[in-house]
Amino acid sequence: MLGSDVEAQIKEVEGLRLVGGAAGFAALRKGDKLTLPPQTPAAYVIVLREQPEGDLRDTNLSVLQLVTYHLAIISVVAVANDRLGELTNAASDQVRRGIRDKVFGWTPPGFDLPFIRGPSVLFDFVSGAHWHQDEFITQRYEEPSNGES
Repeated sequence: MLGSDVEAQIKEVEGLRLVGGAAGFAALRKGDKLTLPPQTPAAYVIVLREQPEGDLRDTNLSVLQLVTYHLAIISVVAVANDRLGELTNAASDQVRRGIRDKVFGWTPPGFDLPFIRGPSVLFDFVSGAHWHQDEFITQRYEEPSNGES
């Protein structure tokens, strides 16, 4: 699936010590608080949404849709004894650049178009770490597996 394919793609990013998915990220929530992952820098791949367009065939005989996938990669970087945050910022920039280099322009297996960049936002500053969310977008044409609607 898409999330697993992206996880495999970014495991080679220099400096990343942990790569996980939505379940791993959810495990970091303790009530309404986030906790640091067991290792940092870490990245979590989460498929945010699938956005299908209408039936392109419009024949009532079969269905073909273009589906847009929005995926977030949340990176978490914390550098011990970094009172001013300079080392954490530099490490975060390096990890995010490595992730972008592996995902932006790459076409995942089974997809028709390469990833383009979506919005990037500061996610949080929990526990002195820099949490950043980078979104990537790709598309593919989908039809029922039996070819009928």
